Amino acid sequence: MGRLYFEIMGVLDNDQLQRFVKDERKLALYFTAPGCGLSAAIRSTIYRLSQEYKDIHFLEVDIEYFSDVLDEYGVRTTPTVVFFQDGERLNAIVGPNPYRIYAENIDTIFI
Repeated sequence: MGRLYFEIMGVLDNDQLQRFVKDERKLALYFTAPGCGLSAAIRSTIYRLSQEYKDIHFLEVDIEYFSDVLDEYGVRTTPTVVFFQDGERLNAIVGPNPYRIYAENIDTIFI
């Protein structure tokens, strides 16, 4: 089976990341780390969410490239998914969770 990709941000800089947060109407930042088994375990769940919630822009953010913004986004561990709407941080889900938890959260927080 091949790897699943949505948007990988490891090559972009912090300014570009902040522009995404500011400019995207609905955004989910999926913070992950290479070698993190828990991040790998939910990757297919995040991909599925990105396919089902087309109005939300899902971005995978490798913390090795963005370690200096983790505090700004409240990221303490991986995996963490942080949700934004119109530049405002709405919520975060920390750790691996089943699809249902992410979907219920998305259905609740996004207007």
